[in-house]
Amino acid sequence: MQIFIDLDGVLIDTSDRSYSVYATFLHEAGYMPLNKPDYLACKRSKMPVEEILKKTGAGDRFTDFIAAWNMHIETPEAIVQDKLFPHTQEVLEKLRKHFLITLLSLRKNEDLALKELADLGIQKYFAHHHFGKEESARHEGKVTIIKDLAKPGDVMIGDSETDIRTGKALGLITIAVGSGWRTPELLQAESP
Repeated sequence: MQIFIDLDGVLIDTSDRSYSVYATFLHEAGYMPLNKPDYLACKRSKMPVEEILKKTGAGDRFTDFIAAWNMHIETPEAIVQDKLFPHTQEVLEKLRKHFLITLLSLRKNEDLALKELADLGIQKYFAHHHFGKEESARHEGKVTIIKDLAKPGDVMIGDSETDIRTGKALGLITIAVGSGWRTPELLQAESP
């Protein structure tokens, strides 16, 4: 049996990085950002970026924000803010003893992601890793990446509807974790 596992929100807590990029843009543009808990609540509830920006009066800066986000979200300076969730290494060690673990991520910068895995000490747990492009952030993108590798009975673990839909489209057992970028209600609506 193979386990396909998402990276951000499942193994790595990227909330500090996400908030930092958001808050830095707003400060530099002359706006007061939401506080971190409110920002994360908006993101987890899948509020569109335009709506999050409108909450701070910066709704007209959407295009500028997206450009800044794409430029800064996957840089070495931003990535250093990421941290492993508690017990990540312990759980991966146990899983590796019984299953083939394949990392599946939509990160754009594969080299930087691999460096982060090594720096965090978890690269050794993955038999394979597959990265996509953010442009394919819908589940179809992840399906395309692993369709030739996945077999019924394999498992998909993720923190978003994209991950659950990917697993279901391929006939996999789907497991949702509540540590990432969606609320429990949004995840439950997908029936993982």
